[in-house]
Amino acid sequence: MAVDSSPPADPAESAATYFISDLHLRESQPHLTAAFEHFLFNTAHDASAIYILGDFVDAWIGDDDNRAHTRHLRDLLAKRAGTGDHKTPIYFMHGNRDFLIGEAFANAAGMRLLGETEIIDLYGTPTLLLHGDQLCSDDHDYQAFRKKVRDPQWQQKMLGYPLWLRKTIAAYLRYRSRKAHQSKTDEIMDANDQTVSEYFERYNITTMIHGHTHRPGRHEYQVNGNKCERIVLGDWGKTGWLLRCTETSQDLIEFDL
Repeated sequence: MAVDSSPPADPAESAATYFISDLHLRESQPHLTAAFEHFLFNTAHDASAIYILGDFVDAWIGDDDNRAHTRHLRDLLAKRAGTGDHKTPIYFMHGNRDFLIGEAFANAAGMRLLGETEIIDLYGTPTLLLHGDQLCSDDHDYQAFRKKVRDPQWQQKMLGYPLWLRKTIAAYLRYRSRKAHQSKTDEIMDANDQTVSEYFERYNITTMIHGHTHRPGRHEYQVNGNKCERIVLGDWGKTGWLLRCTETSQDLIEFDL
């Protein structure tokens, strides 16, 4: 489904909040970067805020990685974030591929870093944002890995290695991840319903938005007598996905890249 990117009649009336995740941008797939640029400056022309909920890139080895592709992404974000009256807030949440994105890159790109979980006021509805990997509690091996790589001491040690060594380690970790996925069922790698319900209860919210699982959709739950909804963003591959929210609508949209 293609997204209509024609200018609104009155931008003030049609301003929207956009959510994306799991773009997995990388040098070897320039069409994905081109699609992201089109999203920033055409599809999301009416954005009052843009949220990137993790796995923005396929791998991040440190803010000191100054390749042309990295600089290009930084410049695209900084241009869209803008300055002065035309500034568009861009918020970023770490995923399992880009947990080493730091303040240096975020500041240069005009992004604001979020925590592992954030509650925002989405047009009057308290809404929990998260990457989504913490919901996959049946995948015990992954949860152990996640705990290790999210530890600040582990990250500091990793960032202390030379850039070439970090590239090698990142390639090895991606290889291990692909091999591990081959031996796991879809159910193990998906969100656990009991864990999802616990998050609704713990954060006292009725709406959550996340990515990670690459299984876009909308899921309803009953938690303590409350009707709750979990909105799952899709990954960018053969097609792209976004969630466009206004005061009156929440549209999960698949679009051609």
